[in-house]
Amino acid sequence: MSNDIHALRAVLFDTLRSLKDRDDPIDIERARAINETAQVIINSVKLEIDRAKIAGGGDRGTDFIPVLPAAAQGAQQISVAAERQTQHGMETVTPIQGGVVRRHVLR
Repeated sequence: MSNDIHALRAVLFDTLRSLKDRDDPIDIERARAINETAQVIINSVKLEIDRAKIAGGGDRGTDFIPVLPAAAQGAQQISVAAERQTQHGMETVTPIQGGVVRRHVLR
């Protein structure tokens, strides 16, 4: 078993499926222990990420969360937000990775 975000998700979803199985459910205490262990792992990864940001290596990933492929990193290019007057107020459109954020302010 690999020790990365994908493996953790698989275990957590398996646990959820086992909790929902009416014929052979997982023991609640065991599910609780899995959940608590997963939370400890997630908290330690958050610390790794914070440390990397402080040390200036925030884009290198961790052993748990791999770095983005070069193609995906190039897609992070973000342009400036645009504003326009609408019939009912002001709309601001801000491009972000994977889409846009639209903000409407009604007058």
